[in-house]
Amino acid sequence: MSKQSKLFASFIATGKGNLLTPRERHVITQIAEGVHFDVIAESIQVTRERIRQIACKAARHVQRIQREEESAKRIADLKAVSSFPLEIPLDDLDFPIRLYYSLLNLRVEKLGDIVKLGRLGLLRGRGIGHVYMRRIEDTLIRFGIELPLGTIEESGQCKD
Repeated sequence: MSKQSKLFASFIATGKGNLLTPRERHVITQIAEGVHFDVIAESIQVTRERIRQIACKAARHVQRIQREEESAKRIADLKAVSSFPLEIPLDDLDFPIRLYYSLLNLRVEKLGDIVKLGRLGLLRGRGIGHVYMRRIEDTLIRFGIELPLGTIEESGQCKD
């Protein structure tokens, strides 16, 4: 059984197959059962290459769902252990490596440092754009913290 087949079989066993499209669900079910791509392609009247593409897309989708679940579990564990969420170190958060280093360049070590900088202070940092800002805000919301806007003067962008 291939690595992809094992991934699909475990995903289907958890009962989360309804998070996929019907076609993706059909294809990964067939792959998990060991059916060859040519047979699957013939049964739904597409090419073997299209089955491979659907399987790759479904694999990415399944992996994203699993990462989100792991991240939610990790955050729940952090909430249970820490009575002061602002003291949680940056290392314990599930940020992409580029965002992690961008925050380190802003001298952010804990969740509280992010809140101190505010939205404008973070946007000032190199490599932190609107997509990463959404990621930061989502993480803070999971801890029940709202990111303040901050002021232009605080972010160092005003030259009065």
